[in-house]
Amino acid sequence: MLPSLSEPYALDERTLRAFRADGHARVDGLASSAEIAAFRPAILETGPRCRYDQRPLAERDTYGQAFIQMLPKNPVLWRRNEAPA
Repeated sequence: MLPSLSEPYALDERTLRAFRADGHARVDGLASSAEIAAFRPAILETGPRCRYDQRPLAERDTYGQAFIQMLPKNPVLWRRNEAPA
């Protein structure tokens, strides 16, 4: 069983401002080491199937090697793995 991720997580005003301004924010400590370890196998198994660009890294340009994109073209990662929650 995977840990539940449904509990609310309070964000400070600085993080909220960054998200509103940039569309993303870094949230240190959002997941514990135990949560990361629990989800790691499912992410490693499912992630490659959700990649936008399926070419090997050696065939990509520098940007394509630096960022592995999972775009709306593919369903979001959490909907692609049936691991029990």
